[in-house]
Amino acid sequence: MGEGGWNRILLGAALMLFALKLILMLASPVTQDEAYYFLWSLNLSLSYFDHPPLSAWVLWPSVQLFGWSTLAVRAPVVLSSLATLWVLFLWARRRGGDAWLQQFLISAILFLSLPVILAANSAALPDHLLLLFGIASAHFFLVFFEDHEAGKTGYRSLYLGALCLGLAALSKYNAVFLGLGVAALVIFSARLRPLLGNPHLWLAALLALAIQAPVVVWNLTENFASYGFVLSGRHGLMQSRADFAALLPSILTTIFILSPLLLPALWRLVFGGDTAPARRLALIVFLLSSAVMLPLSLFTLVLFHWNLAAYLLLVPLFAAWIGPRLALAQAAYGAIFLIAAIVNFAFVPLTAIFSVPDRFSAHSYGWAEVAEAARTQFAESNVDFFAGTSYPLASQLAFAQRDPSVTSLYPGMDQFDFWFDAEAHRGRSAIVIADRFNSFSERYAERFDKVTELEPVEITRFGYRVNTIRIFFAEGFRPD
Repeated sequence: MGEGGWNRILLGAALMLFALKLILMLASPVTQDEAYYFLWSLNLSLSYFDHPPLSAWVLWPSVQLFGWSTLAVRAPVVLSSLATLWVLFLWARRRGGDAWLQQFLISAILFLSLPVILAANSAALPDHLLLLFGIASAHFFLVFFEDHEAGKTGYRSLYLGALCLGLAALSKYNAVFLGLGVAALVIFSARLRPLLGNPHLWLAALLALAIQAPVVVWNLTENFASYGFVLSGRHGLMQSRADFAALLPSILTTIFILSPLLLPALWRLVFGGDTAPARRLALIVFLLSSAVMLPLSLFTLVLFHWNLAAYLLLVPLFAAWIGPRLALAQAAYGAIFLIAAIVNFAFVPLTAIFSVPDRFSAHSYGWAEVAEAARTQFAESNVDFFAGTSYPLASQLAFAQRDPSVTSLYPGMDQFDFWFDAEAHRGRSAIVIADRFNSFSERYAERFDKVTELEPVEITRFGYRVNTIRIFFAEGFRPD
């Protein structure tokens, strides 16, 4: 088959994957983290406790345009996905030679089929902006480095790379690995090291840092709350000894979320002799991020998308290394993952079929029922406010009720602590919801004078029990 024939098939596969992704985004309800970040967009700030502010800032105009809706939440993700595909197009057109179109189509398939990318880019999480600006930053920096090595002058690409790097870090803190990767590439490359004497390189670095000013100011005024959370609080209780039994599951998870079909390309990334700046930068960033996340997984729970920075540049790089047959096999792998995700989030959690607890999937279901039950209790009782025992429950209830005043009573810190005036609610009554993942324990009961459990809401789908939301009428609130 000629190149044109392969390209038509690859285009069809990419369009199929994009259609499945749109079905997932349109059919599945808002997830717990999306509801949380939606509330951020209703409370614009210089930054936030869990992450930098760009995801909330991007959500704000969408909410103003589409209102309190799933469309408002997901529209920015669709736009960022299209923008990322455009950057992949620029990448392939510059580095793909005569076969650039096929390379772009393969990169589009990888972008739309790698489970780790899909998980980060099918919901309104900060990760979708990290992907967009991270890949764009690498592309523009590499354009500048490639031109420099070819003896060309001009600094437009350098400053565009710095701008995108700053926006990537304003999306999520682990963009720092990309920044360190760019710095390491310059420092350890004999051909690029002379740039250290060029003032434009330092001005570009200052631009990337200056974009972080809102985050720095927020942390200065909030006792470095976000920095402290990311560096220590996020990781919960750290074990004193390494659990090497967790190493194999971490490696297997990495293989699954990247795809076993791409192991030869991953081997080539690590052990290949290609000295092109793109491969060297991708390798440095992959090793830097993984060198932090993999050892950390031996001491505490590390979610797979925390290492997203490691995979930022693999899509455009691997697209130049694999052929159309392997790309189509990867498209089939991604399609299976997407169909499973559609079933899991739009119909019934797959784990519920096997009676396996899964809080992330379970928290996506039944919120219209819970909101109706809470409103009924509100009408029957003298209730002053609504609350959840965790930020996921509080966020989902707030989104379902269209009530931004719902709060979280979680005893640790979350973003709700910056919005909720506990002292102003002293002595007030509340409807508090809990579930089997975030129970109403004694530490919650002792914050009220009297607690009465009301009728719970059983959430089922197709006869399978998904979750049980327990509802409490709590009187006489006592702030910590």
